[in-house]
Amino acid sequence: GFCRAQTVLFAADDVTDPTLFSRQPRVDANGTLTFAVAPNASGTTHVSMVLIDDEMGRSLPSTVDITVDPVNGPPAFALASDFDCSQTPCSASPSGDPAVIR
Repeated sequence: GFCRAQTVLFAADDVTDPTLFSRQPRVDANGTLTFAVAPNASGTTHVSMVLIDDEMGRSLPSTVDITVDPVNGPPAFALASDFDCSQTPCSASPSGDPAVIR
């Protein structure tokens, strides 16, 4: 019988936690999975991928897990808005702390 060549494409069909990404997972024509992690994101997501042919036939999904580890960034230090250093020693008003560490 006659068999014609079909074109297939990969598709990332389902991402369980899309908030982990600034650019959602996608699969190129060579089957390479690419994505960009969102700033300060961490967690695990499941990505289901399928093949779709030019007649819209779909393969069964294949799932991969992507784990984004938290980044250990340097701490930030900011003086509280009511911190008064016009006199020595410096003091904070009773309403707040002299500094906030983030």
